[in-house]
Amino acid sequence: MKRMLAAARCLIYLFASVLPADAASSDSTWREIDTWVNVFGVPAMDALRAATFWPAVFMKVEKEAGTVSPGKKADVIAVRGDVLRHVDLLQDVDVVIKGGVRYK
Repeated sequence: MKRMLAAARCLIYLFASVLPADAASSDSTWREIDTWVNVFGVPAMDALRAATFWPAVFMKVEKEAGTVSPGKKADVIAVRGDVLRHVDLLQDVDVVIKGGVRYK
C-alpha cells in the first residue's frame, strides 16, 4: 500500500449512488475515510480531499465545487474537534448544510 500511495498522483473516493438529502444518516463515507487513514495509512487531509476536491476535478467541476471557496457551491458538515488528528470524529456530525439548507 505504501508503494501505491507513493506512486499515486491523487486518490479519489466516488459515491456509488446519488444520496438523498438525509445522507448524513449514512456512515459509509466516514467509514471509508476512516479505513483509508487508520488501516492503509493515508494522511487524513489526503483522504478528505479524495472525497471532495479530487472527485470535482475528475468530473471537471472544480471551478464550481470541491472546496469551500468564495463563489463555489458547497455542502458542509461540522463536527466538534480536529478531524485531521481524529478522523473518527466524522461519525458524529453536529451540523449538515446541503444546498444552503441546514438539515441538522
